[in-house]
Amino acid sequence: MKERYVIQTAEQWYGDELTLYADRYMAERNHYKVKNDFLELNILNERTLEAAARRIGRISRRAIALGDEGLELLAQANTNDKAALILMSYLEVYRLPYEFVFEWLVTRMDRIDRPVFIGEFDQFYQHKHTQEPELLSWSDSSIRRIRTQIFTMLQKGNLIKKVSPGSFQVYQLLLSDKTTAYFERRTPYHLTI
Repeated sequence: MKERYVIQTAEQWYGDELTLYADRYMAERNHYKVKNDFLELNILNERTLEAAARRIGRISRRAIALGDEGLELLAQANTNDKAALILMSYLEVYRLPYEFVFEWLVTRMDRIDRPVFIGEFDQFYQHKHTQEPELLSWSDSSIRRIRTQIFTMLQKGNLIKKVSPGSFQVYQLLLSDKTTAYFERRTPYHLTI
């Protein structure tokens, strides 16, 4: 049975939070302890324990997806490496954005001058939906929110830049040798470097 498509339409960049998580994880080397510290100390400054638990749940899922090596790199990353690692933590957790990047955008990486249009996500979604309608059937409003979220994450990750409304340019990431080696060891990232 195939894995179901799941996405959180309220997902955010969480760059500062993931960096803080990585710093604390390097000291503790225990995800459970780091999550409890975030909750008990209200590090995220949430109004309720439930809100804090939801937010730290999202952050910890993405941190766990990076693994120990990825968190170590994030804790000491430069600006470009940090953006790439945070973007990849998002892609690792959510299947649809992951597939959009590695099945759709990667094919454009060798053609930097070709723009990517926001409507291409709709084409990608329809293609996926026709292949697996039982796993992927969301409302039009959910698809719009997801599309906006994905393009926002890709821009914050420095993978694309907006050139006009609805049009983006794909950029090659300039990463440190350590971060490049980390991605090369993780399938299918070696396809994009």
